[in-house]
Amino acid sequence: MFEDILVLIFSLLGGLVSFGIAVWVVFSGRLSSLDGMLLTAICLLFTVVFGGNLAWSVYKGEAQAVLKGLLKRWQKSDA
Repeated sequence: MFEDILVLIFSLLGGLVSFGIAVWVVFSGRLSSLDGMLLTAICLLFTVVFGGNLAWSVYKGEAQAVLKGLLKRWQKSDA
């Protein structure tokens, strides 16, 4: 279960950071250069890969199972 939590957190953070970098390149005006276009394309590809992993986990029910397990552990520790 710990591995599932790490994978979900890593996928969420990786997707958000990659998307954030792509947005930064667009708003900073660097998209007009070849380097900016390539960096944006790579970041958006990473966003799709990490987001796809996260979406697949939600679709298969793995994310819900992890959240339920965490909620049960948290409730046991309070009691």
